Amino acid sequence: MRKLIVVLAVLALEITFGSIGTSAQQIFLQSSTQDITFSNDGSGGLDIQLGTCAGTVCTLSGAASGAASSYAFTTTGWAPGSIDAGPPTAGVFKPVSLGAGTSVSVNFGFGPESVTFVDAANGSTKPHIDFTTPLAPTADDFTANAFSCTGLGSKTCSLENVASTPGATAFATVSSGEVFTPEPSSLLLLGSGLLTIGGLLRRRLFGV
Repeated sequence: MRKLIVVLAVLALEITFGSIGTSAQQIFLQSSTQDITFSNDGSGGLDIQLGTCAGTVCTLSGAASGAASSYAFTTTGWAPGSIDAGPPTAGVFKPVSLGAGTSVSVNFGFGPESVTFVDAANGSTKPHIDFTTPLAPTADDFTANAFSCTGLGSKTCSLENVASTPGATAFATVSSGEVFTPEPSSLLLLGSGLLTIGGLLRRRLFGV
């Protein structure tokens, strides 16, 4: 009987981890009416501000479909330059770094998690920002609608020109994006496997 329990537990865990690696749900980020703001950082790069701010907290939120009904990116301890993208290299502003004392969390309806920004694409009428979260261990992104610029004079509205022009700013709203998450059934299998192993260890240790 014990051998059968061990075999079933191992099988459950194997199915679980296999499922997490191959099957996942997607959260599709839909439009937000709040702006992503790109501003010149004074050294050839861009400062990036997400959404609207109240004091030191800024939030970019909107509708989502798939595994969540809404999403919210929140930065705490925001100050100009808290999220910074360096000078353009090979068509991309990177890396994106966070200033001291700044934290970023993301909530897709399952509770807050940490998020790390990777880069911000430039030169497009629809720039995007890559990010990683525990739900999306590989870089994912959200795309911005065509943006508008101020402070560029007769120059073309582009992130490169904003980065190279003191006082220039670009504004855009979120258009789309996606995040991959483990299937609930996979998580259920993982829980079952762990409970089975826990029960077996309890019997061995305490003779129950």
